[in-house]
Amino acid sequence: MSTGRMLAIGTVVAVLSIVVGGLVAVDFYLRRPTSEPEILRPKPTVAARSTAQPMLDPPPTPTLIIIPIVLPPTTVTAPPTPTRVIVPVVAGEPESEIYKIQEGDTLIGIANRFGVTVEEILGMNQIEDPSVISVGEELLIPPE
Repeated sequence: MSTGRMLAIGTVVAVLSIVVGGLVAVDFYLRRPTSEPEILRPKPTVAARSTAQPMLDPPPTPTLIIIPIVLPPTTVTAPPTPTRVIVPVVAGEPESEIYKIQEGDTLIGIANRFGVTVEEILGMNQIEDPSVISVGEELLIPPE
């Protein structure tokens, strides 16, 4: 036999060996056991009974319960009203100005407008709680 022929036969045998080996590997892969747990594998179903039995009892019907609540009596007191103070004018002293509070005014804004401090306005008008002032109220503004 010639070398060319021997080479061709060797090549065919090698290719057939690879193909057969591949088929054996695929067959082995398909026949191997799966890695999923037993609980996840499908099981054959049991034939259903002719009469179905409920698995759970029906839930109970809700009932309305009324609980009386008694609140203690309360007394509501009116907020303190600002007091108006008349300041006598001393001779030689500049006169205080009267300012009527407008909507959106703040004590800081009023004090800045007239060039005085908030504390001076509070002291001159004898206001203890600055949050008690209201629109329309008149404030005495100390002189600068």
